[in-house]
Amino acid sequence: MLLVVIQFALWAHASHVAASAARGGADAARVYGAAPTAGDDAARLILAQLGGTVLTGTGVQLDRRPETVTVTVTGNAVSLLPGISLPVTGHATGTLERPTP
Repeated sequence: MLLVVIQFALWAHASHVAASAARGGADAARVYGAAPTAGDDAARLILAQLGGTVLTGTGVQLDRRPETVTVTVTGNAVSLLPGISLPVTGHATGTLERPTP
């Protein structure tokens, strides 16, 4: 029972890491004049700093629309229980910054 509780805590932490990486990626991508890879790079940097031990098999997807940008971070929470794979997803959407006249 204790392993199940710890596994849930690891999954919850991995979910927060994925959400933070998605939020950071969206923030970087929505800045006026940002490079096309700014969101992806920022999300991957946050994953490297925060999620190295709790989040594995990560992927970052950036969807840029005319007015918004969405970053989705996926991965799997590290598993203590054999045969269990717990997927994690984080999403963040932001409006692209535009200069005002």
